[in-house]
Amino acid sequence: LSHLLVHDLRSLAICEAGIAHLLDHRDKNGPLTPKQERALKRSRRSAVFMRGLVDEILEVARTEGGAARVDTTTLRDILFEALTQVLGAVQGPELDDVTDYDSLVKTLSTQQVIVDVPAPTLARPLAIDRFRLMQVVMNLVGNAAKHAPGWLAVRVRDEGDAFTLSVVDRGSGIPWKGNYSD
Repeated sequence: LSHLLVHDLRSLAICEAGIAHLLDHRDKNGPLTPKQERALKRSRRSAVFMRGLVDEILEVARTEGGAARVDTTTLRDILFEALTQVLGAVQGPELDDVTDYDSLVKTLSTQQVIVDVPAPTLARPLAIDRFRLMQVVMNLVGNAAKHAPGWLAVRVRDEGDAFTLSVVDRGSGIPWKGNYSD
């Protein structure tokens, strides 16, 4: 069932290609208004992310079969893609034209979003399931941005063999109705 579902959902690649064609071949397709361009860029990012989810369904099937996925990437690449995707939808069109991590961090700082990651940690190669980590970052940051709008900080601390990612906001939090041993 999952393979049939994935096969049908792969048509997202056709949507992604069509959007890319509209954005990349304006000489043939005609000009776009700024609003249309922003909408197409967001749609392309969403299509890429949805394609990643489809790939994740296949990955789960592979993992259950005993084969796990490991990608070589950097935290800089993961944070750029995850923050652009999730905060682009929440923060608005200012992020649509951001093309690199440093510009992203600078733009976010003007919107009360602080990204605090030591440069050596950003560049350190990681052997990790890239999509899974990106998904975790997107969920944490997305929830903070949606449920506690305003000031937000994303911090990473290097701990040698590992790192700690924190998302801090000024929201009310989630009430705890138990004790810490639960």
